Amino acid sequence: MLVEPIFNFQKNIMNFSNSSQIKILIVEDDQFMQAILQKFLSATYEIIMKSDGMEAPAFMQSGNLPDLIISDLNTPKLSGLALIEQTKLSDFFNSVPIIILSGEDSSEKRVACPGCRGRRFYCKAI
Repeated sequence: MLVEPIFNFQKNIMNFSNSSQIKILIVEDDQFMQAILQKFLSATYEIIMKSDGMEAPAFMQSGNLPDLIISDLNTPKLSGLALIEQTKLSDFFNSVPIIILSGEDSSEKRVACPGCRGRRFYCKAI
């Protein structure tokens, strides 16, 4: 399991080859974190922001395929882990990479993420 500080977050996203066409679906209910992510990523990427876990699958099932999903673990209506599990089970969406961005720092949550395809787990600065 890889746990990295938030300041390494954008550096790792920058590894995409053609950033002008990349769509990032962000699932985050905290307005402050939404504003931070929007500010730092929108200059380079197309950002789609959803504030609860149920909005993300509805958005994707409407024919929208993101290049990357960034999700908090503790989102309303559908948890980040449940969202990841649903994405993993979908034949159409299971290839979308997922980054976990959460204030949850318990090792139990971190261990649960690899089985749900969470490639990276970033802890929010609190």
